[in-house]
Amino acid sequence: METTPAPATLRLERGTVHTLHLPAGSTLVLAAGRVWLTETGDPEDHFVGAGQTHRVGRGGRVVIEGDSAETAVVRLSGRASAPRPAAPAPLGPHARRA
Repeated sequence: METTPAPATLRLERGTVHTLHLPAGSTLVLAAGRVWLTETGDPEDHFVGAGQTHRVGRGGRVVIEGDSAETAVVRLSGRASAPRPAAPAPLGPHARRA
């Protein structure tokens, strides 16, 4: 897969989902809000809040969803394919309604 530079910043409203393809070692830094994310090969789901970071372990697909009333602002480092909105998914156990 050909990659392009990752966007410097993603803004995610609550319930907005993006799928990224990130190499191992990429870092997501939350400047505001909170996100839920999961990545290929990692059985754990992660909640990352403002001021926290998440390092991609194995590389591959990372699904990230805005999970706070405040718009989540995510800064990415590393190379990634362009983010694309994911198809709406049914609400799971991680979802919170306003």
